[in-house]
Amino acid sequence: MHKAWAVLITRPAHQAPPLVAAIEALGGTPFVFPTLCIEPLPLNPHAITQLALAKVIIVTSANAAYCLPPNAISMIEQSAASILSIGAATTEALTQQGLAVAHTELAGASSESLLTHPWLQHITDQPITLLSGQGGRGILAAELLQRGALVNTLATYQRLCPSSMLPPSLMAQWLSHTMAITLVTSEQGLSNLLELTHLPQQHNLKQNPLLVISPRLWRYAQKLGFQHIWQATSPQLTDIEYALRKLLNLG
Repeated sequence: MHKAWAVLITRPAHQAPPLVAAIEALGGTPFVFPTLCIEPLPLNPHAITQLALAKVIIVTSANAAYCLPPNAISMIEQSAASILSIGAATTEALTQQGLAVAHTELAGASSESLLTHPWLQHITDQPITLLSGQGGRGILAAELLQRGALVNTLATYQRLCPSSMLPPSLMAQWLSHTMAITLVTSEQGLSNLLELTHLPQQHNLKQNPLLVISPRLWRYAQKLGFQHIWQATSPQLTDIEYALRKLLNLG
């Protein structure tokens, strides 16, 4: 067992506290260095009124839920739409906003797994609204359009790269542990991490364990030159905890 281990948490600042608590509970030392900033985007009035016409509303992330303005939440409450969410954290965020979720996609917590849901198989001419972040992969929208749905995509937030570089002092503290792990949950977050890390320190990042949350992110990290990549089965906290236990032989 590694008695001294640490995790560099790169998630947006408001999403870090549960990970900090979980890592401390397992006996590790968390270091928080957000490589993404989440900024709400304004929704025009016409886009908000379109929410009332949707038969299905798909929410792709907790941030998409948290960044919904009050008038959009009211419109969803007045609609007859069934809400589908990707991941337990997204459902929790929607519940906090006062919205009832009809289905939470937990198996893999991805667009691909949600597309296998029975409600999304025979959807010709069905109005479906996607609530997501700006500049996403577009897989859901493309496939739903292919199946004949009338798709309305609303970006409720944008992801920005922070301006501050990774402090050498933080890097030194992280590296002083027997096992120095980096946790990344998105391609943009990983790309930003390298952009915010001075070139001499990038080698240390790539030579130490990297924990990711999907096969797609695993492949992306490999292309960037990371040498020791571990994968959790989803971004859910319980799956990240399980992956850390396995990586560290914590039992």
